Parts: sequence; C-alpha cells; structure tokens
Amino acid sequence: MQKKLAGLSDRIQELNTLLSSETITNDMDQYRKITKEHSDITPIVDEYHAYKKNEANLNEAKVCFLTLR
Repeated sequence: MQKKLAGLSDRIQELNTLLSSETITNDMDQYRKITKEHSDITPIVDEYHAYKKNEANLNEAKVCFLTLR
C-alpha cells in the first residue's frame, strides 16, 4: 500500500510538470485527461503526505521521549 501511495505521489509531480508545460493545451483531449487524473488523485496524495508528516512527528516524539528517560 505504501508503495502504491508513493507512486501516486510521484505521479502527481509528473502531472504538475505536464500541466505547467506551455504546449499542454495544444491537445485538449490530453489536457482534459491529465486534469481529470490530477483532480482524482490529489485528495489521496494530500492525505498520504499528511500521514507521512504525522508518522515523522510521532517518530521524533518517540526519540525525544526515549532520550529524556
């Protein structure tokens, strides 16, 4: 599951690069497809990033707790 979510995170970066291209609107069908995919996976990627941040914060708190013992 983690690998799939990481893959979606990579994919959103690819889509952002494609959407920032000057020629993206030359092919409107492709543009629609890319913007649809982007809007479909953005909420998932946002939640994944929030999860990873919380996981990192938890690990940091554990280290701090263990060093204070």
